[in-house]
Amino acid sequence: DDDGDLDLVVGASQATFSALAGAGHVTLLFGTTGSAFAAPTATDVYGSDQPSVNGRFGSSLALGLANADAFLDVAVGVPGRAGGAGGVDVLASE
Repeated sequence: DDDGDLDLVVGASQATFSALAGAGHVTLLFGTTGSAFAAPTATDVYGSDQPSVNGRFGSSLALGLANADAFLDVAVGVPGRAGGAGGVDVLASE
């Protein structure tokens, strides 16, 4: 969020999301002045655009520049998508 404080992205690949067991989600924890993180709100939790039972969204996370802005984006592994074929979703920074 470009405020100078460190933020943290946490994957919960076995979590229920959209009433789908094992669909998984990731939570963005915003850093605050000092060493604490702000408590997440519902808008800080992200799931796949295509959630599925045992999709395991959030099994792996990577940071990189996926678009033309100067902010890091998050690539999220979804190994259980499409019957185990897997996939990657990119959460673009704002």
